[in-house]
Amino acid sequence: MTTATLKHALADGREGLKAWRIWSLMAENDIRQRYRRSVIGPFWLTISMMLTVAALGFIYSFLFQIPLAEYLPYIAMGLVAWGLLSNVLIESGQVFVGAEGFLKQIPLPKTVFVMRQILRHTYIFAHNLLIYPVVVLLFGVSINLNTLMFIPGLLLVLLNCFWLTLLLGILSTRFRDLPQIINSLVMLAFFVTPVLWHKRQLPPEVEFVYQLNPLANLLNLIREPLLGAAPSLHDWMVGIVMMVLGFGITLVFFRRFRSRITYWL
Repeated sequence: MTTATLKHALADGREGLKAWRIWSLMAENDIRQRYRRSVIGPFWLTISMMLTVAALGFIYSFLFQIPLAEYLPYIAMGLVAWGLLSNVLIESGQVFVGAEGFLKQIPLPKTVFVMRQILRHTYIFAHNLLIYPVVVLLFGVSINLNTLMFIPGLLLVLLNCFWLTLLLGILSTRFRDLPQIINSLVMLAFFVTPVLWHKRQLPPEVEFVYQLNPLANLLNLIREPLLGAAPSLHDWMVGIVMMVLGFGITLVFFRRFRSRITYWL
């Protein structure tokens, strides 16, 4: 690895940011193609999320013996936040493989396709978030100064999503079995992440399931402000440390293998 490869890697990131019109149009087109000729379009996402929240909230509130007015907002914001994290992880393996046609014909920065995927999932997240006003009105969720922490929390989560997508995208392009492994791990992570359950339900001897799960901290950075609570300092620290270490590790991989991505396709 030379200084030149590092400069090329950093330049790819800068040029990718400058090409915001390209990746924003790509992301919008992905959504349009998915719901082409649909009357409601992407609002099917919102309807599907509302039905899922209503069904699971009603059933699990009885199973866990938690009042519906307390549990349904918790599970609603948990599923919305988890949707963003899980979709990014699951589709990260296809970020370059799915863009094979572009990469082999047009000299675009590799980070353009990472930005495209992050923005696409942000659009989906925004549509799912439309259930938030409904939850606030029906269950009286508190809106206060803590709610404003949703903005930096979401930004920190998206920054972590960026390096995860880039790193897993590089590895998945080289090792084509990796996306299947990621899918299985994300499914497992859903059950050990407090999406449907609360950490206070865990007995002391298994609290490590929550404490050693960084996805739980990222989830809290989005969910807690929407419920009118402030994420803990621990959640912020984990998110920041993940971002710093993640970008550092990813830069090493991107610097080393950026030029090989198209060759591997």
